[in-house]
Amino acid sequence: PPPTPSPQSYHETTPRDCSRSRRDRLSGDLPSTPRSLDRVLRRIPSPLRPPSNARRQLLPWRGLAARSRGANMGIGEFEAEGDGGEEDEMSVKEREVSVNGLSIKTSEVEAKLDDGNIQEAESSLREGLSLNYEETVSKAVELLPELWKQAGRYQEALASYRRALLSQWNLDDECCARIQKRFAIFLLYAGVEASPPSLASQIDGSFVPKHNLEEAILLLIILLRKWHLGKTQWDPSVIEHLSFALSICGQTSVLARHFEELIPGTFARCDRWYSLALCYSAADQNHSALNLLRKLLKKDESPDYIMALLLAAKICSDDCLFSAEGVEYARRAIANAQVAYEHLKSVGLHFLGNCLGKLAKIASSDHERSTLQSEALRSLDEVVSLERQNPEMLFDLALEYAEQRNANAALRYAKEFIDATGGSISKGWRLLALVLSAQQRYSEAEIVIDAALDETAKWEQGPLLRIKAKLKVAQSLHMDAVEAYRLLLALVQAQRKSFGSFKNIVEVEDENVSEFEVWRGLANLYSGLSHWRDAEICLEKARTLKPYSASSLHIEVLSTYGMPNCILPPHLNEMEDYNWQNSLLPEMEKIATLGLIT
Repeated sequence: PPPTPSPQSYHETTPRDCSRSRRDRLSGDLPSTPRSLDRVLRRIPSPLRPPSNARRQLLPWRGLAARSRGANMGIGEFEAEGDGGEEDEMSVKEREVSVNGLSIKTSEVEAKLDDGNIQEAESSLREGLSLNYEETVSKAVELLPELWKQAGRYQEALASYRRALLSQWNLDDECCARIQKRFAIFLLYAGVEASPPSLASQIDGSFVPKHNLEEAILLLIILLRKWHLGKTQWDPSVIEHLSFALSICGQTSVLARHFEELIPGTFARCDRWYSLALCYSAADQNHSALNLLRKLLKKDESPDYIMALLLAAKICSDDCLFSAEGVEYARRAIANAQVAYEHLKSVGLHFLGNCLGKLAKIASSDHERSTLQSEALRSLDEVVSLERQNPEMLFDLALEYAEQRNANAALRYAKEFIDATGGSISKGWRLLALVLSAQQRYSEAEIVIDAALDETAKWEQGPLLRIKAKLKVAQSLHMDAVEAYRLLLALVQAQRKSFGSFKNIVEVEDENVSEFEVWRGLANLYSGLSHWRDAEICLEKARTLKPYSASSLHIEVLSTYGMPNCILPPHLNEMEDYNWQNSLLPEMEKIATLGLIT
């Protein structure tokens, strides 16, 4: 047989020589890999280096199955499909190198190796086979947390996310933004309780999130900041996730500020105004929200925006001064509730009934008031007929009947509301107790409150304890009332300390009790018992919270007049100048004339 070709000249081997080399292979005489190509392959980073048996796979005379047969070759050969001749079957047309699923032809690399340009050959291999170490590391860092999540190992996924963001991986801005967004979504919705991150390596005084929600909000705000700086592309889902996160912790005013900071054109103007109005309304800034909705609902903007109409009607239904405007918004919403918005018709009728009920309170005549009350009841009855299983409609209808002094109907719908909700919502119990107390059925009302306290979580018992204290006062059980106020005060102070910066959550809604109300109620109770010193202490506590409260001044005046041999406070000394002590005017009229109460 002819001599085996040397490794240095394997690229000059003729097809005939290759076929003979194939026979040599069958006989077991295997030559070694060309040294120059082997050196190049050894310089490939270890994660991308071919397996240890690659030396045999890279031999041209040990070609694998032809690509025409569907094989995935390392370095192989294309065998021509001739008429079946031995030479045509054994001929080699081209060789390829395959790594990581990518293939390149070896002719260019071999030519550079022959010229001794090993660096250029290595560069060609990197470019052709995408042997980019930094890109590979970035993809690995990005995909590792996703693999942990798919495997159900959530703590490992959490650690991988933090390691990816806190370590120096030299990630580009887009890759880092994708990791931050996925991590924020994981923290918000995965339901995994994460321990606070360890940021010992960070600058002293840096903010360290205490729980999942704070960490997710921090990540989303960082993403928004990157977009403002032009480092990333705009992603509308970021503001959506941030809206959810800030809403559930009651920080809608912060969310409104982020909406205001968005570059014009990012959102449609109407959608932006509506989102801002929602934020302001949730933050108890109804006037600001209503002003935005008025701009939105102008004829040259979006006068038929049904969601904005419903929100405006809802805001107006909370204030008698805007109830007439709310009636207009509600009727426009009902008129536009067609086809796709048919299900919103009952919502419009609901707000219409509430606005009419508020408008009846400021009616100028009895006839107008009775007419408005009848329209309000008609609207609410229609809502109940459309959505009988909607508990909120039952509650508002019961409240409207109670305000119109129809106690029997109010009791019936209040009981239906409690049955519909299973007693899980405390405002139904409170309404039932108030209607019973209006009928002077105090013992039954107290039983209802006790049942409600058993069904309600400790954190939500404030309004119930307040009603219980007032029921005790109505039954002349003053010491029991003091005990109820004591429990209420402890609860309110615990809520204030617990929420800290989020204390507006406790004070925003009308159904919650403020600490000022508790001190004022205690002062009123002690003054009724002629415990003047205790009443004075409670008034001092109330004045520290609200220095210029008319109700506090009223109680102070009554306490002062009841205390024997006492000196009037400085702001009441002017009463002596009028010499009204022997006047026939009632005492309350004197105080009202001086403007001390409203």
